[in-house]
Amino acid sequence: MQTTGPRFAAIFGAALALLAAAPATAQPEGYEALGGIWQENDWQAIDIGPETVTMISGGDSWAIDPTNCPNAFEHDFSTRTRAEFVEFLGLDRPVSDGGLTDEDGAPIADRILAAWPEGDGPVATLWSYCFNEVHGGTVYFIGAADDLIGIRYSEGIAEIVHFSREVPAPSEEVLGDYERREIQAALQRLSLYGGAIDGVFGPGTHAAIRAYQESIGDEPTGILTRHQIIQLVHGG
Repeated sequence: MQTTGPRFAAIFGAALALLAAAPATAQPEGYEALGGIWQENDWQAIDIGPETVTMISGGDSWAIDPTNCPNAFEHDFSTRTRAEFVEFLGLDRPVSDGGLTDEDGAPIADRILAAWPEGDGPVATLWSYCFNEVHGGTVYFIGAADDLIGIRYSEGIAEIVHFSREVPAPSEEVLGDYERREIQAALQRLSLYGGAIDGVFGPGTHAAIRAYQESIGDEPTGILTRHQIIQLVHGG
């Protein structure tokens, strides 16, 4: 018993030394450039990990992973040339033969290729696919302006989404018609807006927004941040 302790300690110590010397698990090819948090706008973001993509909207998040996509799931980092990218998304097919369109039915292949970096060299990409309640996927790559481009695809319809490492300035473009009407109604309740509740942000709405921002001690930009929208509409 007197020799067992030192012998075990020596073996255990050697094992720890081997573990310490072992190289860290290699990240997927392309992860270093694409991984981490990217902002879609001032409210929505994605977190690209080595094995999953997490969608973030305000305080909520939803992971694209095998648990949430039990019917089919893919998370594939790889390098693609322009020709391989064209073949992967079928960008050389006409719309009549299954080519991609935007939500209005117009061909979108040329716009997608314009976002692809110049040259024929390999580009790091991520293909993230989910088939459950959502049936579709996204190809991510670093675009010509060093921002992250996402080509979201579902049932032959695609859209181009731009992401940045920095939180962009607030944009009214992400607001839906219902949310715009809610904002106008809330401004009207505060006697700051007297126009129609129509979801159209004209000079009257922007003037009311500036008055509201001044009333809470914020810079009167005329464009609401998400925090200001929540505070205005829900009193949060």
